[in-house]
Amino acid sequence: MYGNKYSVNAMLKDVTNGIFTEDLGASVSTIRQNLQEEYVGRLLNMVDTKSAYAYTSKSAAFGEVQRILKWMEANTGGDPATPAHRAHIAYVINSALDTKNKK
Repeated sequence: MYGNKYSVNAMLKDVTNGIFTEDLGASVSTIRQNLQEEYVGRLLNMVDTKSAYAYTSKSAAFGEVQRILKWMEANTGGDPATPAHRAHIAYVINSALDTKNKK
């Protein structure tokens, strides 16, 4: 947006909402599963202490990772593939954060 009034936090929140909220109460298609996995991976790369992102961007990404994790742990409905997908995203997030905490 003109004048830099669209913060990193607001932008990431909008992107996260666009990628996840439509699927929270339903089955997740394989295309959207891939999109969600890729997005989470990119957020986790941003959070990495060795990444070149500014601290404000890292904090915003971390906030979104935490928000996604809560959604994945709370929503288990959908077709048989959907709970497995959500459990996998939660596993990927928890594993990445555990690894980062051990460094």
